[in-house]
Amino acid sequence: DVSCLNPESKIPTPYADQLASEGMIFSDAHSNSAVCTPTRYGVLTGRYCWRSRLVQVAKQFARQNRLLCLDEFAVLEIGDAVILAGLLRLLMENGVTIVTTSNIEPDKLYEGGLQRDRFLPAIRLINHRMKVVQIGEGIDYRLRSLSQMKLYHHPLGTAAKESMDYDFRRLHDGTELFPSPLTILNRDIKTVRRTRNLVWFNFSEICDGPRSKADYVEIANCYRTVLISNIPEFTWELENQAHRFIQLVDEFYDHGVHLIVSAEKEAESLYTGKRFNKEFQRTASRLREMQTETYLSRIHA
Repeated sequence: DVSCLNPESKIPTPYADQLASEGMIFSDAHSNSAVCTPTRYGVLTGRYCWRSRLVQVAKQFARQNRLLCLDEFAVLEIGDAVILAGLLRLLMENGVTIVTTSNIEPDKLYEGGLQRDRFLPAIRLINHRMKVVQIGEGIDYRLRSLSQMKLYHHPLGTAAKESMDYDFRRLHDGTELFPSPLTILNRDIKTVRRTRNLVWFNFSEICDGPRSKADYVEIANCYRTVLISNIPEFTWELENQAHRFIQLVDEFYDHGVHLIVSAEKEAESLYTGKRFNKEFQRTASRLREMQTETYLSRIHA
């Protein structure tokens, strides 16, 4: 999306040179794509690309907020790296104080990433403008809670229902509970309960009906911990639901999502259909692995 802030902007040469030196990207007035090379013009005519929007975003944020707290700061993709490099600088220049936690020291952020040199200014900025505190090993209380919990409850019944309720209450950090429907890709999905980073679905809502891999990717991006209750035995009559569940587990596994479930049977016996025997063997294996401390300590991607 290359929406315009100003269709024709005239910028003095010194300012244009400054923007160019910082790698500001401009698009041609008659083009729908960004020109990704530094631009030096005495007069710039055309449309601002998404990077110039960062200036407006930072100023608007600074007018309303003076403190930004970020949990588990990480950079995984080139798009995030390029945006963050400019956004952090602009927020600081506009007087915003940033406090963040991370499992990675600044000098190793986005290490080995594509075009990492474009993120190096952000690392220098963090080291120069922010006070870096090494906390040490310490105790990860969230991981300790999860590692002490049973994450796969079976069979279905009163005990499993009570266990799921207990798990949600134990992981709930006291933040606001939101109304039931969760909007994902412009479609509402009913939830049992949800907070900012914790959500509980009934299986029929998440895997039975018009759901797709794209829904699961979006949920995995938004939530660190997901609970799913009432997973049935997958007979030949529930092949479609089994296929969606396979996709869900794959996406949650790839993103490092913490998954807590209640099911009719243990994972290895849950699928009794005919079409996805091989695929579900992988799913059962992943469900087991997702209960281990090694998996639970992974970064949420």
